[in-house]
Amino acid sequence: MHTWIGAGGLTIAGDTWGDPNGPLVVLQHGGGQTRHAWKGAGETLGNAGYHAVAFDARGHGDSGWAPPDEYGQDYMVKDLLCVVQALGGGRPILVGASMGGGTSLIAIGESHLDAAALVLVDRAISYLSVILVGAALFLVRQARGRRAEGRPATEQL
Repeated sequence: MHTWIGAGGLTIAGDTWGDPNGPLVVLQHGGGQTRHAWKGAGETLGNAGYHAVAFDARGHGDSGWAPPDEYGQDYMVKDLLCVVQALGGGRPILVGASMGGGTSLIAIGESHLDAAALVLVDRAISYLSVILVGAALFLVRQARGRRAEGRPATEQL
């Protein structure tokens, strides 16, 4: 087990596989899971030359517990950024199941992290989901355009 310092100094526990100099793949679990859900995938990726990392989200598994008001997606994104920075930064491949997928999507969509790829696992896909993802991507592009123009990304459309 490895540990890293997450947002607010919280201890984040995780496992790593493979070559630390290989492309970084960050595996994030779902709400009712821990990093152990990714053990088989981590070993497979590690054997294929990747540096795979799975960590327990705050309040899960061996990671620390935060105050009740510090469990939102913003904190989970900050924890993800802390782990990626501790592992050398760069453009990781993000793989997320359910809650972890949402964290990855927000990290990329709100431009907190520049990822080489995003893989969403176990996210319910329906016609409505496709429409909502399309709308979210539109809003992200609008926010990026506002930032490029020097306006706040949160400015009303």
